[in-house]
Amino acid sequence: MNISKQDYIKADPDHTPSVWYSILLTALTSMGVLSVTLYVPAMLGIADDFQVDKVSVQVTLSLFLFGFAFGQLVYGPLSDQFGRRPVLLSGIAFYVASSFICALAQDIEALQFARLFQGIGACCGAVISRAVVRDLYHQDQAIRVFAFVATALSLTPAIAPIIGGQLTVWFNWQACFYFLAVVGSVMFIWSFFHLKESNTEKLSGAINPIRLAKIYWQVISNLRFVALVMISSLLFGGLMSYTTLSPFLMLEELQLTPDQYGLLIMFTAAAYGFGSYMSGRLVKVIGHQAIMIGGPIISIGGALLMLALSFELSIIYLVLPASIYLIGNGFVAPTTMAAAMQPFPRIAGSASAMMGGFQMGVAGIVSVLVNKVYDATALPLSQVMLGLAFASLACAFYVIFTDRQIAAKQPV
Repeated sequence: MNISKQDYIKADPDHTPSVWYSILLTALTSMGVLSVTLYVPAMLGIADDFQVDKVSVQVTLSLFLFGFAFGQLVYGPLSDQFGRRPVLLSGIAFYVASSFICALAQDIEALQFARLFQGIGACCGAVISRAVVRDLYHQDQAIRVFAFVATALSLTPAIAPIIGGQLTVWFNWQACFYFLAVVGSVMFIWSFFHLKESNTEKLSGAINPIRLAKIYWQVISNLRFVALVMISSLLFGGLMSYTTLSPFLMLEELQLTPDQYGLLIMFTAAAYGFGSYMSGRLVKVIGHQAIMIGGPIISIGGALLMLALSFELSIIYLVLPASIYLIGNGFVAPTTMAAAMQPFPRIAGSASAMMGGFQMGVAGIVSVLVNKVYDATALPLSQVMLGLAFASLACAFYVIFTDRQIAAKQPV
């Protein structure tokens, strides 16, 4: 299971990224983000409808994230052995069925259970899309594709809460999940007719338990990979902590309506998109290392500002610091994603799965922990986001230190 030098250059350096293909990959990746952000404005309505506390509703988000993390560990190896296309189509079909079950849930326990399975289905788009990019493009091209995907993906959390807020106001919270089922059906049809198989070297026995354990050990024992993944995963955990608590801070404490809250999400989503866009534009100018350091530093600035303003709860004191934080998150995500995937061409699906598992696993744990420290103020939220940003910066320094050690050992 050792990685050869040839493995690093499997992708065709002359393969030009297609805009329309990138749009398809973006749409597939957006299934997870859409499933999180669309129903957020409806969370208070779910609590009222089922007559449960906010923690029970927040659990539906945490379980979705854990399902998203676990599912990737399954889809990745399956796509390495059987191909990207059949695994993706099966996962989307599972997602559509789970979305209908969410809409039909009669109590909070049924919704929690269905959200877990919806997360397992939704993750197929993200894990397969990353693997397809690794199949087709070398690192510099992959960074541009990931930057395009991340920038375009920022439209999802900008638009989805607006749609979710309107659906909740005009219909009910169930309408959000019916909408997700329709979107999943469109993704299935689109992928069926337009997604080509990119895995030309299928890995026989990739789902054999013993071999699978060796593959995942190969990936996770690469500490540089782990550090690269954790740079963006920790910052993403800060985003999920904000996503978990902000509905209750704004809807319950500040008395906003679901559609008003949905409109405010546009600012944080635009900030993430701006960071991703600038990452793609600046990577050749300032280099990968500056990107990896710059992202966490920007996020630290946003978290410090939220901490300084936490003495008073207001819309601008929440949205402005969170937007700055997300600029840093978007800034670092494309570079770390491409760099982490590069050494694993023959097991790109498994490496992508491990990456997504880390990201959503961290997000799930953080979303559970922030529920326990919630006190109807922004103080605990700012502290969690600040701690995660500093941890992300430490991972970035580790990657740079490791790269310099490797470079020093190379013959001149």
